[in-house]
Amino acid sequence: MPTGTNTVVLKDDQILLIQREDFEVWNLPGGGVDAGESPAQCAVREVKEETGIDVKLSYLVGIYTLPRWTHAQNHTALFVAEAIGGELTPQAGEAIDVRWWDIDALPEDKMMWWQKHRIAHALAGKRGIVATQDVPWNFPATIKGRADLYKMRDDSGLSRMAFAFKMFDEAGETQIELGE
Repeated sequence: MPTGTNTVVLKDDQILLIQREDFEVWNLPGGGVDAGESPAQCAVREVKEETGIDVKLSYLVGIYTLPRWTHAQNHTALFVAEAIGGELTPQAGEAIDVRWWDIDALPEDKMMWWQKHRIAHALAGKRGIVATQDVPWNFPATIKGRADLYKMRDDSGLSRMAFAFKMFDEAGETQIELGE
């Protein structure tokens, strides 16, 4: 069962991205699946909570596994959706900005590589993907949760985005096991 979701929300030739508050990188809307919730329900809820936009899911792109993420694997279901209403409103404490970006003008220098791969798969119409994304967890074992992680970030002397790229953005690969 996926532990989280990301959603590629499309409107005309644009894609919806959030600028995360914690690392100030641009990301697909998404988050953790709550108890008793399906990944599809999570995707719709997370887009609404983080962006203010209502969506209709179009299809499941696939499942992405980050085997070295934190102390356990992370499994993310990636959906494509269309915007059907709502107004752009960043969620306080989660997003500092929410914006529609032209597909050919994404802020790629401010995005993590694995997010770029997911977007590329969705825009190419991929379906049925089962992928492993080799994203290392470059933190000491003493980091037990977000509070520890954010303290390390704040004590680093780096900007939030620079910290994210230093700690998360080793060049990794997406290995697709199945899918079109």
